[in-house]
Amino acid sequence: MMESLCRRCFTRIASQSRRSFASVATSSAAAPAESPVEPLIDFEAPEEAPSYDDFLPDYKRPASSFQLAASTVISRAPMLTRELTPFETEFYFYQRRLDKRLVKPFVRNFYFKPGTLAYDEWRSKRVGMKVYNPYGGEHWKDELRYGDGPQDDENMDYDSLVKYTVSGEDISASDTEEEIAAKKLMTKPLPRETEADLKNDTRSLNRKLARTLYLLVKRGDRENNTWKFPQANIEGRENLKQAAEGILTKGCGNDMNYWMVGNVPIGYYDYQLPDGKAKGENGQWTGKKVFFMKARIFAGRPKLLGNKANITDYQWLTKEEIEGVVEKDYWKAIRRMLVTR
Repeated sequence: MMESLCRRCFTRIASQSRRSFASVATSSAAAPAESPVEPLIDFEAPEEAPSYDDFLPDYKRPASSFQLAASTVISRAPMLTRELTPFETEFYFYQRRLDKRLVKPFVRNFYFKPGTLAYDEWRSKRVGMKVYNPYGGEHWKDELRYGDGPQDDENMDYDSLVKYTVSGEDISASDTEEEIAAKKLMTKPLPRETEADLKNDTRSLNRKLARTLYLLVKRGDRENNTWKFPQANIEGRENLKQAAEGILTKGCGNDMNYWMVGNVPIGYYDYQLPDGKAKGENGQWTGKKVFFMKARIFAGRPKLLGNKANITDYQWLTKEEIEGVVEKDYWKAIRRMLVTR
C-alpha cells in the first residue's frame, strides 16, 4: 500500500508518525520507568524531511509519461500612463470648462503691460484662437453644440500643447541672439506614438509605450512555426528558474538586461503529443508539462544570429496581439497570466 502513495502523502504520514513517537516518548518519561527503552527516533538530531529510502529502501519512483519544460514570460512594463477612456475624456473636458467659467476672468493688463514686448508676444499667440470671452455681449452663449470641437484654449491634445506652450515658434524680430538660441533649445514634449508605432515595428521595444509587451519567438523546427514564449526542456538536475534563464541565453543571446521575478511558476500548461510522436529514449514521454516563469526586461534586444535554440524570429506584442498569433489551446492556458494593460 505504501508503494502507491505520492511523495506529498508519504511525507505527511511520516510526519504524523514522528509526532506519535514523540507523544509515546513523553508519556514514558512521565511514568516510572520499569526498564530502559531505547527511543525509536533520535529527537536531538536535526529535523530533516523524511525520504523514501528511510522507510522503503527498495522503493522506485514511477516513471512519468510527461516531459517537463520551462517557459519564460519576459515582459516590458508600461512606460507611459494609460490612454483615457471616452468617458474619462468627456469628464475631464467638462471639468476643465466648468473651472474656466467659475474662476475669475483673466486680467491681462495685470500680467502684460500694453506696449511691452511680452504683451505683443502674448497677443501674437492669441491671434486666430477661438476662446471664451467673459466680457463680450454673448458671454452667456458658451455651450457646445453637437459635433462642435473644444475651443483652442480648452484643447489638451499634443498638437495644441506644442503650439501654445514650448514650441519655440514665438521668436520675434526683437529677440536677441541669446534669447533666440534659448527658445530653440526648448525641448518639445514627446508624442505618445513613436516611430515604431507608425511603422508597426513589432521587433522594437519603443512601441505601445502605455501597454505591457511580451516576447514571443518562432522556432524553425516547430510544427507550423507557431509563436510561443521562449521554452526549453528541463535537463538533468536543473530547476525551473535555471531552465528559463538558459533558454534566454541560448536563444536570445547576452544582449538583454533582464531580471527573473521569482523562483516559482506563474502558470502551467500540459498537452498530449500526437500519436506516433512520443519522445524519450524508449518513447516513454507521451505528453509535455510546461511551467511558465516570469521575467522583466530593462534594456537590450534578442540577438538571433548563431543562437542554439533554432529561433528564427521574435516579436514584442500586447495581450490582444498575442491572441491573434498563438494557437487556441495555448491562448487558453496563458491568457490569465497576462495583464490587460
